[in-house]
Amino acid sequence: MKRDIRKLAGRAFDIVVVGGGIHGAAAAYQLAGAGYAVALLEKDDFCQATSANSLKILHGGLRYLQHGNIGRMRDSIRSRRDFMQLAPSLIEPLPCLMPTSGHGLRGRLVMRIALLLNDFISLDRNRGVPPAKRLGRGRIISRRDCLRIIPGIEPMRPTGAALWYDALILNTERMVMQLLHRAAGCGAVAVNYVKAVDIAAAGNRVQSVVAEDLLHQEQFSVACRMVLNCAGPWLPELTGDIGDKGENGCLARAVNIVVNRNFFGRYAVGLEGSSEFVDRDALVRRGKRLFFFVPWRGQTMIGTTYTHSSLDERPRPSAGDIRTMIAEINRIYPPAQLGIADVTYSHCGLVPAYNPAIEDGGAEPCLVKHSAIIDHEERGGLRGMLSVKGVKYTTAIEVARQLERIIGRKNIAGIQTLSPGRGPDRKSAPAAMAGDTDLHRRFGHIADTYGDQAAAVFKIMNHDPAAADFICTAPPLTRAEVLYAVREEMAVSVSDIVFRRTELGSGRCPLRPVLEQVASVMAAELGWQPQETARQVEDVLHTYGRMCVPQP
Repeated sequence: MKRDIRKLAGRAFDIVVVGGGIHGAAAAYQLAGAGYAVALLEKDDFCQATSANSLKILHGGLRYLQHGNIGRMRDSIRSRRDFMQLAPSLIEPLPCLMPTSGHGLRGRLVMRIALLLNDFISLDRNRGVPPAKRLGRGRIISRRDCLRIIPGIEPMRPTGAALWYDALILNTERMVMQLLHRAAGCGAVAVNYVKAVDIAAAGNRVQSVVAEDLLHQEQFSVACRMVLNCAGPWLPELTGDIGDKGENGCLARAVNIVVNRNFFGRYAVGLEGSSEFVDRDALVRRGKRLFFFVPWRGQTMIGTTYTHSSLDERPRPSAGDIRTMIAEINRIYPPAQLGIADVTYSHCGLVPAYNPAIEDGGAEPCLVKHSAIIDHEERGGLRGMLSVKGVKYTTAIEVARQLERIIGRKNIAGIQTLSPGRGPDRKSAPAAMAGDTDLHRRFGHIADTYGDQAAAVFKIMNHDPAAADFICTAPPLTRAEVLYAVREEMAVSVSDIVFRRTELGSGRCPLRPVLEQVASVMAAELGWQPQETARQVEDVLHTYGRMCVPQP
C-alpha cells in the first residue's frame, strides 16, 4: 500500500481500475484475488466522494419486497454477508424499527408477512459470519414496546412496530481501505492522487491509460489490456457520453446529517416523511419516502433527502438543504426540536437518478435501482473498456463478482486468470498482536478499526514508544495511527487522516489543538514547513465550513 508510481509505469497490467471508491476497491479486490494483474488509479483520495457519504447501513433489501425484486434482495444479502466475513470488526448488527399503523400496507399483518418473507429469503445471511455479528430474525413488537423505544409518536397512532436486522458499517472509509489492502496482498497496485487523463488504443483495442501524478504534475502511461471505469458520477470524464440520457443519465444530490443527540438508543428507526413520493419501480406504492434515524457514535445520523443535481466536482450540502431537512425532521418527529446548532456533521453525495422529464409525478428524484455494467465495445466503442454505474454501497462486492464473470467470458487475448472462478478469500485474518500484549489491552480500538492491519500499527509502537501517545481520547487516536497512515496508506494531508484514515472527524469537527497535533506528526514525517503545516489545519476547518457545520 505504499504510493509508488514506478510500479505503474514499469509493467503491463491486465486491468486498470479507474476510481478508488467502494466499487473500484471491490473490483480490484475481486479481480486481483482471481489472478488478474490489476492497477487502481484514484484522482483524489480513496473513498473521498459518494462512497463516504451514506447512512453506513448494509441493507439486506427488505424494502425491495415492494418491487417484487427477489434477485436484488439476494444480491444485497450475499454482498452484505461478504462484507461481514471480510471485516467483522468494522460491522455491528443494527436492529431497525418501523412503526405499524392501520390495516393496510403499514398494518401489523402485512408487515409480519413481509418480515417472514425477508427471513426466508435470507436464510443464509449468517453463513460464515462470527457469532457475535450474526443478524437476528424479524418480528412484530407491541404498541407498548414501540412507544417505549420511540417516545412521542402517540399522535401517529402506532399499533406496534416491525423489527428487523441490517448491518451498520462503523467506518465506510476503513472498509474501502480493507478491500485495497486485500487487493494489494493479491498483487494489485493502488495509488491515490493519480488521474486517468485518456485511453490510448491500438486500432479498436485498449492499449494503455494516460495518467497524471497530481502531486508532482507528471504524466506517464500504464500499459493494460482492459480499463474498468468505476469513477461514479465522473464516468464521462474518461469515456464521454455513455448514453441513457433520456432514461437514467441524471444525478441526485443525497444529503444526510449527524446531530448531537441519540434519540432511540441502539435502534435505527424509519419514519415516513410528510411529502408525497412516487417510486416508478414499485409494484406496491407506499406514497412517502422514509427517513431513517441511525445511532452513530452516541449521536444520530438522519437521512436521506434527494434533490436533482448536475455534476459538481465537490458536491456539498447547502445551508438550505440542511434547514429543509431539519424542518422535515421536526415535522415527522416533533420531540426532536432540532436546530442548525445541533448538526455536527453532514454527508453529501451524487447518485444516479431518472430524468425528471419522464418521472410520473412528484418533485423528488426517483433513484435508479439497479447497478449497470456497460461494455463499450457493444456500443461501438473500444474493445476492453467497461464502465460500472453503481447505485449502492451494499452491493459493490456482488457487482465485482459480475465483473469477473463478464471479463472471463470476453476472453481478451493475453488475459489469463491464475485460478479461474476461484475469487478472493473472504475470511478476515485475525489481527496478530506484535510484541507486548499490553498494547492490545491499552489500544483495543486499533484492533477494531484496523483489523488485519492492526499488527502493523502496533509494530510502530514497539519501535517508537512515543508513538503510543494519545493525540486525543474521544475518539481515541494515537501518534502511531497517523504515522501508519502516512507510511503505509498513502495519506498526504491532514484531511486524509481526519476524514478517511481514522475516526477523528467522522462525527464532528475536531478541536483545533487536536488538528495541530496531527499536522505536527505529519510535518515531521513529510518535511512540511510551518506555513504548510498551518495551511493543512485551515483546510480541514474550511471543509467543515463547507458542510455547513458550526465550528467548535
